[in-house]
Amino acid sequence: MNDCIQTVNDVLKNNQTLNILEQAFNFLIPSDLNMYYCGKRINTYNHRYGPAICDHFLLVYINDGHGRLETNNKVFELKPNHLLVMFPDNKIFYEVDKGIPWTIQWVGLYGSLVYTYLDFLGITPQNPIFPVKNSNEVKNILEILYKKSSSNNLGDKIDCISLLHKFFAELAENKQITPQKNDYIEQAINFMKYNYEQGISSIDVANSLKIDRSYFSKVFKQETGLSPTQWLTNLRINKACKLLKETNLSISEIAYSVGIFDQFYFSRLFKRRTGLTPIEYRKA
Repeated sequence: MNDCIQTVNDVLKNNQTLNILEQAFNFLIPSDLNMYYCGKRINTYNHRYGPAICDHFLLVYINDGHGRLETNNKVFELKPNHLLVMFPDNKIFYEVDKGIPWTIQWVGLYGSLVYTYLDFLGITPQNPIFPVKNSNEVKNILEILYKKSSSNNLGDKIDCISLLHKFFAELAENKQITPQKNDYIEQAINFMKYNYEQGISSIDVANSLKIDRSYFSKVFKQETGLSPTQWLTNLRINKACKLLKETNLSISEIAYSVGIFDQFYFSRLFKRRTGLTPIEYRKA
């Protein structure tokens, strides 16, 4: 009788093993968001994990089944269409309700963007469960990741990285971001750095942020010590100095290159800022 019971248990164990699939992902670029592996568990029973810690992020999407999670002295319910996030070096334990089939998909991730995206979503070690609204899209992305992760085709490797971003984009669907002061400053500086040559003004910068111009100018000066116009002018003059030293471009070409389309105004502005005309600066 005992031999019979042992045989049945072995059969069940072997059947469950056939329903546990995992693929390693070997592509080291980029490092800010990448994947170690991905996998899925299909209709298995009496599954439990831990207590254990990971040295990376493990994101588990629950397709079917119910269970209980214990972490950081808290207990959470596990149920379908929820994402469980295991953080690096954070002890976790979960156990599935007995007799109920358990189907999950998972990705093991690393990179600084994982922290950033999870922070935007409000997922923390103290709050590791996230309800997924567009479940079909998320499940489909994880399935494609699994199918392509073992491919040695460069296009598939790059596509997997793209799918990781798409995965987080689906989780963040309809989630609004409320910018803080520092966010506005960083976005404004970024906009000026990559658009100064188009002749933009401080009004254009404020419009790109969709905020009131007066409020923007006040906040920008509080944080940087300069008005947006002053910061933009300094950027243009510094770029012009570099071009005067390192290229043979004419004065009008340099003026145009830094977003000042009147050569004579550029020369006057340059002398006011540096004490030299563009020609004098180049000779010096």
